[in-house]
Amino acid sequence: MLALARSELDSVMAGLVKEGEAKKQVLRLVGRYDAQSDSCTVSFRWFPLSHPFARLRNTEKCYRIFSEDNPDGGVTIQAGNSDPLCLADALCSDVFWLSKLVHRKLLVR
Repeated sequence: MLALARSELDSVMAGLVKEGEAKKQVLRLVGRYDAQSDSCTVSFRWFPLSHPFARLRNTEKCYRIFSEDNPDGGVTIQAGNSDPLCLADALCSDVFWLSKLVHRKLLVR
């Protein structure tokens, strides 16, 4: 695990912001649930400025849900600002709820 002081982290993030501006992209922390493998991941990903995730500000949240019925376009749901701790709790809760719902439907088929 990489441990950085706050000032070092600020410097790293400032560099990433400049890199994104040069590439016309933004970096976002993205959680993903894969129903086929029943696995969850969280990672940083670059998105073009036209992507719904790129337009998020502060503590706004956005979900993109892909299904067998709509594998290419997906459905995008975007919500407003909230307290960061409440946001983290709500997102975790929603991801777990969706994974249980999807997993249950996969088992019924």
